[in-house]
Amino acid sequence: MKNKQSVLIVEDEFITALAVEDYLHRLGFKNFVHVSNGEQAVRLCPSTDPDVIILDIRLAGEMDGFDTARKIRELCSNMPIIFLTALTTEKTERTIREEFENAYYLPKPIEMTDLEKMLKIVFENEN
Repeated sequence: MKNKQSVLIVEDEFITALAVEDYLHRLGFKNFVHVSNGEQAVRLCPSTDPDVIILDIRLAGEMDGFDTARKIRELCSNMPIIFLTALTTEKTERTIREEFENAYYLPKPIEMTDLEKMLKIVFENEN
């Protein structure tokens, strides 16, 4: 992986977010921020300028993960997004593939080794 940089985690399930944060820390990431809804993510993204966003599709609040990603893409660069979802449907996969360039997804429950592989792919594609 390239220099491990910053990660924005957008996840409303506290246990899932905590597990992701712990695993990122073990992988050597030092700079990550966790928020629990899309509105917070949209507000923080410009100032934190993350290298990757880990974003749950189903979020508490006004915006779901897709709405959040669309808004972030309007405000920030085309940074990679790793969508998390417990509902892996054809529609979900198609939305990610057709609407979001530089986006990936992982099914829940998350296998942390799969997250690590996905992060490697994301950072290899950035070079």
